[in-house]
Amino acid sequence: MDVSTVTVLMDEEYGYREWIWRTGMTPDQLVEWWANLPTVMPFFCNPSEGGMPGDLLQIVEDEDEIDAEASRIRSDKSLSVEEQDKAIVLAYKTIPYKMVIKDTGEPLPNAKGGWWRGHVHMDEDSWLETPEGVTHHHAGYPEEEE
Repeated sequence: MDVSTVTVLMDEEYGYREWIWRTGMTPDQLVEWWANLPTVMPFFCNPSEGGMPGDLLQIVEDEDEIDAEASRIRSDKSLSVEEQDKAIVLAYKTIPYKMVIKDTGEPLPNAKGGWWRGHVHMDEDSWLETPEGVTHHHAGYPEEEE
């Protein structure tokens, strides 16, 4: 991965889906592209088909380990159903979540150089943020009225 180009950890509608967006752009190019974007509506409900430049990789939680542990607990006949339920709840609380690339199951790549963050949904709530915490809005972002 080219560390001179920006990778964005993109949230679609506050948890609906999450994406790694490999923009293929330098920070200056991305800020310019985003600042000139008249609307984010082409990305509404499906950023992967909305024409965003670069590559979008959907990421999801890898549930294999937690599902295997829940199955193991459920098959343990030395535990009552109530004990199994409590053990499964505990497992869901204590086994770490792992995010992977949906299409391949590969773990997330290293955020070498620092990833940006972003949110895309509608014009009034979409943004990009640098690793330093600087927020950028697109051209169609409504200005707050005084």
